[in-house]
Amino acid sequence: MGDCFLGSVRADIESLRLLAGIHPIKHKDYHRMLCRAFPFAVFYTKTADEVTIYAVVDCRREPAWIRRRLQE
Repeated sequence: MGDCFLGSVRADIESLRLLAGIHPIKHKDYHRMLCRAFPFAVFYTKTADEVTIYAVVDCRREPAWIRRRLQE
């Protein structure tokens, strides 16, 4: 199960090579990409030549916890 999860999240992150920037901004400057197979989200920022991933978060967490996590 762990390998399936990691493979799925890695594939979602790899998709950012083509899709970075199309996801909604949900907190400050962080875009949120929802993972396809699991209830997780990838929070990232995008500049002209770089995508930086800040967190991969379980969406079942309290929204306030996620916001605090992104502020750290």
